[in-house]
Amino acid sequence: MKTLRTIGTLAIAGLTLAALPASPAMAEDEGTTAVTFALAGGSLTVDVDPAATLAAPDKEDGEPGTWLSGVGSVSGSLGEVLISDERGATGTWVVTAASSTFDDGNDAEDTNSTNVFYYPEDVKKTGRVDLAPTSVAAPGPSIMTGAPVVTGTNVVGNNTARFTPTLTVELPPHALALDYTGTVTTSVS
Repeated sequence: MKTLRTIGTLAIAGLTLAALPASPAMAEDEGTTAVTFALAGGSLTVDVDPAATLAAPDKEDGEPGTWLSGVGSVSGSLGEVLISDERGATGTWVVTAASSTFDDGNDAEDTNSTNVFYYPEDVKKTGRVDLAPTSVAAPGPSIMTGAPVVTGTNVVGNNTARFTPTLTVELPPHALALDYTGTVTTSVS
């Protein structure tokens, strides 16, 4: 009886082992598959506000201020600038700003702006990139002929940078009490 019980136990154990899947160590043959895939890079872009007004600071009583002729310079925010680097690469990028002359619409050219400065304030980032404004103090570099204003170095993969530049426009002492218009072009490469 004891022999039959032992044979029965061995038979059940053998059936149990036969039902288990073979482990790699027990496999008679194996194969490997090389797996590859590719990631496509996107683009490097800049997004800026389409228009800005350089408004005078509010008065102490909270009323809107007014720039007066003879003020020497006016300044204000250009709105947020967003740099999006979706190239998925390593390297660097540079933000450059260039300004036209601010023209009062009068035929006398000596009443137009004499210089324009661009100061990128509160530069923030996402992703792996080291950011460096080219100027750490206002009013920033002159951009009348174009100038780098922020540099992204040690880029690894996708990243973004956000900042709100202050624009300062210098005027001659004899500037006329008129509306002035100009353009600022911000680019990244």
